[in-house]
This record gives sequence, structure tokens and C-alpha cells, in this order.
Amino acid sequence: MKNISIINIIGTSNAIIQAFGINVYNEILPYATRNEDVILDFTGISNVTSGFCNASIGKLYADFPSYSPSKIKLMGLSGNEIAIEKVQSAIDLATKPELSKLNNEIISDLFN
Repeated sequence: MKNISIINIIGTSNAIIQAFGINVYNEILPYATRNEDVILDFTGISNVTSGFCNASIGKLYADFPSYSPSKIKLMGLSGNEIAIEKVQSAIDLATKPELSKLNNEIISDLFN
């Protein structure tokens, strides 16, 4: 099982921009393609945004729906409730398209 340290990939404790998420996704991609188990390690990460989670974990779950739930283990999130919420939201949006549609409709209604 491959341990992928987010902080080692992005070089900061702030997982806050989409580009960082894309870098993490690209690091996981070869393992997902080969259907190998990975540990996605959040140890040392203090700030997490939805943009980061959607570009990394969300994209992974969307692109590899049969792989992700059983093959990805998340580590280092204990005690970081905001990060846990952002990760779960990204997973939900990727695996439940109806939620994404509903979110888009709600946001669209705000501007009409």
C-alpha cells in the first residue's frame, strides 16, 4: 500500500488551492489506474478548502468510482473537523450527481 503524503506533494500545510489538489490527484492517478491501494495522508495539513478537495479526492472518486471507496484510506484527519467535512463533501458531490445539480440550482437561484 502506497502512502501519499499531501504535505510532501504541495510543500505547505495549507491545502487551499485547486492547483495543489490537481497535483495530489496526479500523484494518486498511477495507483488508481493499476487498482492499487493508497493511503492519502493529511498529517501536517492545517487548512483545507473545497477547491482542493474537489480537485483531488472528488475528481478521483468521479473518475474511478469502483476504485476509490475500497482502495483509498484517509489518514491524519483526526481532530480536524473542517477538513473532514470538506473531504466528505467532495466525495458526496463526486458520487452523488444529484447533489451537484441541486447545489448548482441553489447557487443559480441566488443570482436570479
